[in-house]
Amino acid sequence: MNLKIRTYDPKLTIKENAEANNVNELAIKRYIKRNGIDRQGERLTTLLDGLIKAYKKDPTLTVYQFANATKKAPQTIKKYWPVITGEMTIEDFKKEYHLEDTKIAVADFYNYYATHPSVTRDLLRVESFHNEILEPFCGGGFMSREIQAHGYNVTNYDIIDRGCNRVADFTTLEVEEGKFDIITNPPYINRKTKQNTADTVDHILKCIRICRGKVAVLLPLHYLTSKDRYTRLYVPFPPSRIYVYQNRIIIARNGDFDTYKEQGANLTMYAWFIWEKGYTGDTVLKWLYNVID
Repeated sequence: MNLKIRTYDPKLTIKENAEANNVNELAIKRYIKRNGIDRQGERLTTLLDGLIKAYKKDPTLTVYQFANATKKAPQTIKKYWPVITGEMTIEDFKKEYHLEDTKIAVADFYNYYATHPSVTRDLLRVESFHNEILEPFCGGGFMSREIQAHGYNVTNYDIIDRGCNRVADFTTLEVEEGKFDIITNPPYINRKTKQNTADTVDHILKCIRICRGKVAVLLPLHYLTSKDRYTRLYVPFPPSRIYVYQNRIIIARNGDFDTYKEQGANLTMYAWFIWEKGYTGDTVLKWLYNVID
């Protein structure tokens, strides 16, 4: 794995991505192949989106007039005309012409939500952990880097390589039991298939089973509710502590924290849920305030 690739931008060419990451083009090509990124499918979607927007500005144009206006070949416009005019969706067009994405699209590659580093710092101010930490859903590595900055050794994984570390699906990942404490913000769907192959409760149960002593999971506050979570998780494994945020925190799509900060913090309220191996007492509720340094 080439850990020098820290930022992959789908809008850039392979050459431009190589220059931005100070690696050769072969390294970028391997990165694309390893992560199953469908650049061709993404380019087609981008092209069609642009043509649809152009057509909406003047829907009276003929095929040839539109081709001339957009500087595209008439045969290209003819091919995509049903999509351009709205008679067919992009998805239906791909299905009819057998162009369905068999790889993960670039948009899906980047469809993950990162935890602002301040949220991890909030946790580490109130909880201590064993020196060896597992972060099984590292995304862009924001949480992992903050944990490392506090002196812990971090082993991290993600289902897609975004420059974090190791690639693995936590659902099937074999981890040495009793080696790690765990700190994470888990996903709510499978990033590759968008199917609930393993729900969040399954992830937490596995964390509790394999952890050395303590598990810290960042979850929306509404995860305190539901009969399923109560019977499967909270009854057999009550959290020792729950730190409820008094204010809203920033969970940013693709780690774009500045944009989310400008728009205002997320509407969802969050809490840190703490499980300790073998704990059977009552859950203590505490309050936490997010401090963005």
